[in-house]
Amino acid sequence: MMLDSESERTVAVGDGVVLIVSGEESVDTAETLLDTEGGDTERYDEASDDMATLVGELGNGSAVQGRTMETPDRPDPAEGEFENMVARGSRAQINGATTDRTSVIVYESSDDIDTDDLEAWVDANDGIDEQFEDAEDISYSSDGRLGIVTVTGDTDEL
Repeated sequence: MMLDSESERTVAVGDGVVLIVSGEESVDTAETLLDTEGGDTERYDEASDDMATLVGELGNGSAVQGRTMETPDRPDPAEGEFENMVARGSRAQINGATTDRTSVIVYESSDDIDTDDLEAWVDANDGIDEQFEDAEDISYSSDGRLGIVTVTGDTDEL
């Protein structure tokens, strides 16, 4: 494990996995993740239904990240903050020259999903150096409590 104290980032490498954790508690978080993988700590997706729903949709990929959260006080779809969202995450699967990316929003209820809000998020973030800059083949869907955006893009544009 290596700590970059200037950026508060911890990096751990092993068994074909690179773990990068940012934040003030990055060392503790990295140790917890490693302990969890080793079976010494309960997995968060076993303790949180919201995280289990997110992890179940994201699955594995070249890069996967996600987190739970309190519902936003002031939702703003352009900023990726949606009414009654309780978790969000993304997965990138590199397929050589192209990469498939999936963004998942978990809502409190299936009644809360508004795919127009997801489209507003993508539209507001498709400029230069934005999250969806070179996104192609964009689709929006819902499944239970999930709002899902899938895109394909050139790997060299990531």
